[in-house]
Amino acid sequence: MAQKYKRLKNSELLILNQKNNKETTHEGKFELIDSIACKIDVLSQIEDNFFVETTLSLLNDKQKTVVSAIILEGFTEKEIAVLLNISQPAVNKIKYRALKRLRKQLQQ
Repeated sequence: MAQKYKRLKNSELLILNQKNNKETTHEGKFELIDSIACKIDVLSQIEDNFFVETTLSLLNDKQKTVVSAIILEGFTEKEIAVLLNISQPAVNKIKYRALKRLRKQLQQ
């Protein structure tokens, strides 16, 4: 999941930094397919974000912090342990219980 968000963010940055060649080739007109593809990407991103937020709402605050840091942001358990001032095994236990809770909820 962290890789997906990094890839999406890098893609968006590349797109924003590029010159718009469509203005010179199509005289300022955008094709309908470009507009539709953009809307589909935005909708799927909104759906993904909504799913992630809804899923994380099933967890307590500490579990949310640990799971989002590991899965969404790509931190290691050791890095999170230092940030939260707890041991690495405690982070592992929090992650394990959170994922177990999520699995149980998603299977219902």
